[in-house]
Amino acid sequence: MKKVIPTTNNHNKGKLQPNWEGPYLISRMVNCNAYYLLNSDKEELKSLKNIMNLRKWNQCQQDTCI
Repeated sequence: MKKVIPTTNNHNKGKLQPNWEGPYLISRMVNCNAYYLLNSDKEELKSLKNIMNLRKWNQCQQDTCI
């Protein structure tokens, strides 16, 4: 499984607020563009997420994080 982070889809926030939430795990693929995600409790989210609203999550090393 891959870890991903979806967009927050909250357009009423300030520019310094995070644009992404997560990370989540991909639980299953519906087609090449739509995925179901698992939260940190391994529960599947009810809504599908389009690939355009996901990006790969990369965990940074302790000494390189800001």
